[in-house]
Amino acid sequence: MTKNEALKLALEALEYLATQIKPDYEHNKAIIAIKAALEAKDEPVAFRLKSETVDYQVTCYSKEQADIYINDMGWQLIEVLYTTPPQRKPLTDEEINALDYSGTRIEFVRAIEAAHGIKGEA
Repeated sequence: MTKNEALKLALEALEYLATQIKPDYEHNKAIIAIKAALEAKDEPVAFRLKSETVDYQVTCYSKEQADIYINDMGWQLIEVLYTTPPQRKPLTDEEINALDYSGTRIEFVRAIEAAHGIKGEA
């Protein structure tokens, strides 16, 4: 069970409980806090950059530091890193039917990766 699934379960239980008994300030405070946590997005913790002129990469631990490399030094952003990786949802039947592949298992897997925005080996 993911953190968000657990929070949704707790929210449903609290909202149900609030309908069964006299709601109070603590119930409402908890409900508001859970809703805020569910809506919050993970903030990046680091930014991987590479130089356009030399074969070198650097990891910046603040957006401000990364902006200096990008804006002042002309570096290119490679990847934004988060404490928890983004959760991927299963492909829908329509997305599966729309996959473009030539028939080998490897190409099929690469098509799935591409549908999820994952860069596989070429």
